[in-house]
Amino acid sequence: MKDSTKTEIISIGNTFLASFVTFFATSLSTGTIQWTAAFWVSLGIAGVRFAVKAVINSFLPATLGGTKSV
Repeated sequence: MKDSTKTEIISIGNTFLASFVTFFATSLSTGTIQWTAAFWVSLGIAGVRFAVKAVINSFLPATLGGTKSV
């Protein structure tokens, strides 16, 4: 497996974990855990964020953090 693939998997995991922990922290503060649409929407947003990042990185040169060679 390429290092860039491993980095992307770690990035996805970090985003998911941050969303999940934030969801549980706010849910536990109210005393109950509810699997609401807000939770699923936040995970969807994290997925869209990853997709946009992947597309943008393919067009950016490496000097700006992308993967395109100049």
